[in-house]
Amino acid sequence: SGALTNSATPTISGSAPTGSTVTVTVGGATYTTTATGGNWSVNLQSATPASGSLTLSLNGSNPVSVTATSTAGVVSTATTQSLVFDTTAPNAPAISIVTDNVGSNTGGLATGATTDDTDVLVRVSLTGTNAVTGDSVRLYDGASAIGVAATLSAQDISNGYIDIQSGTLTTGTTYAIGAKITDAAGNTSSGATAHSITVDTAAPNAPSISSGAL
Repeated sequence: SGALTNSATPTISGSAPTGSTVTVTVGGATYTTTATGGNWSVNLQSATPASGSLTLSLNGSNPVSVTATSTAGVVSTATTQSLVFDTTAPNAPAISIVTDNVGSNTGGLATGATTDDTDVLVRVSLTGTNAVTGDSVRLYDGASAIGVAATLSAQDISNGYIDIQSGTLTTGTTYAIGAKITDAAGNTSSGATAHSITVDTAAPNAPSISSGAL
């Protein structure tokens, strides 16, 4: 199986019998470490190879082979995996429309509009983002995440958009609603151009009646 990462020098880790010597071969370098508590790890950024020199392909797959040697000198069968790098973030999405579904005035909200809906529906366009199934989309108010991240389905990709609820918004507050996409390797896109709305659920004060003499 493959391990996907956006770090050029990740930490490789796994399990092995406590006290065994773990030998890791990747990118032309061989590392050794001792398993502790049934676990082991090798930080490729800081560890010194026992032999060879580390050269990783940042645009493809890097085979990893791991063996464990017992204190009696018996070597296990090698476990293999591919280390795949992805350091390219998706392109920024766009906010297509923000929809008010509460009260007598419903429908799409222009940027700068006021709404009485405290959980608006936001359509995020995926056009040109290079997003794929399994990537996640999160709404933001400026730099602060709001709502719950949504995982893109094959249908979302086919549609070219995803609809996400904003989560509870506070009355009397103006929001700059944007969105970002994060891929499976952890790369996050730039934010969508913000769509500003103000939430106002407060009713006006009751009017008074000034009557003249009857």
